[in-house]
Amino acid sequence: MNRAKKNKIIGITLILFFFGTIFFLSGISGLFKTCKNTNEQDAAIAKLEASCKGLDGLAFSKAEEFCKEFDISCGDSHTVKIGVNRLSYIVPESSLRESSWDDQYRSHGALLIDFNKTETGRNMPSFSLGFDCASKDIFIFENKWQYQEYVHKYGGLVPRDVKWEFMSEDQALNIMKQIALKLKIPEDMVFNGIAKNSNEGLWNAYWIRKKEGIQYEDDGMVISIMGKTGEFVAYEKRYRMSAPAQMAINITREEAVNKGWTELLNKIPDKGRKQITDIKAVYEVKAETRIIQTDKYDEERGTWLPLRPESTKLAWTIQYEFTGGLKKISVKNEFGERTPEEEKMLREYIGNLQSKHDEYGNPTAQFYVKINAVNGEMIYEGQSSK
Repeated sequence: MNRAKKNKIIGITLILFFFGTIFFLSGISGLFKTCKNTNEQDAAIAKLEASCKGLDGLAFSKAEEFCKEFDISCGDSHTVKIGVNRLSYIVPESSLRESSWDDQYRSHGALLIDFNKTETGRNMPSFSLGFDCASKDIFIFENKWQYQEYVHKYGGLVPRDVKWEFMSEDQALNIMKQIALKLKIPEDMVFNGIAKNSNEGLWNAYWIRKKEGIQYEDDGMVISIMGKTGEFVAYEKRYRMSAPAQMAINITREEAVNKGWTELLNKIPDKGRKQITDIKAVYEVKAETRIIQTDKYDEERGTWLPLRPESTKLAWTIQYEFTGGLKKISVKNEFGERTPEEEKMLREYIGNLQSKHDEYGNPTAQFYVKINAVNGEMIYEGQSSK
């Protein structure tokens, strides 16, 4: 082998060794980081679980008091267990309630009290309550038994089989406000509307938590009653966020939105950037101040993180939605309640929007940023609203 060829082989070997070392060290660093994050999170969750130690009796007593207060027959037997994030929902319907067992468990240890109905020949759904081990309060409940009884009473196997009937909105609101008074809701919870769910046969009333007129991103409350008879079948209260250390809005809406435009442009493919001459003409922007938790979701592990009081911030939460320059149509879309004409309009709009999206090189459809309203720091940017 001649000297030149030999030197070339040595050079290639050294390069491969160099990059191999970098990749190895990078992998080791990532592994240590993952292990550290995992250990910290596991320790935090263990601490939350420990906060519930010895509270089974109190949790059961509180559950019984809740049943008595609302004249609800709890059940013939009960169990108390930790790990409420494993609960699956039977009683619908609340966007607030869909992942609440998971979310609440991040900040407070919680116990799940399951009451069971016993009836020969039938597998009866349970009646469930969640006990917050920090506040010593019932923060969530679902009367699955009562709800399923109504489904069967009206001849359905599942809620969507039933042609539900409803009392008036005023009647429903009056009942739910009386329930709210018994629940002794905090003063900073503000009523935020009522909605009928025709698919599930429920009236839902919503409250949100505010400080100095600014909404907490995650805290709120929902009460659900049967649409026709008014039975109280579900409730949830999220009240776990700490107040931010600072409430001064030093960053203007314009400054925050412009910072988001810059981030969005960097996410659009080259073809899209060439096609879009004015990004503000093809995206709609919504910006609001919110009190948020910066410790939220660990995307690497796919799990919620335990929250820390110091992670609460006042922020601009901004959504950029691709419109392609089309005027958005307004149709009643709650729970699928749309007329045939509205359905046709919506299908046409979606088709036109898809064509515009293709025309502009498939740019990001939705983009979210969260910017510290006090100092302008970028807290979050991405295509998820988490």
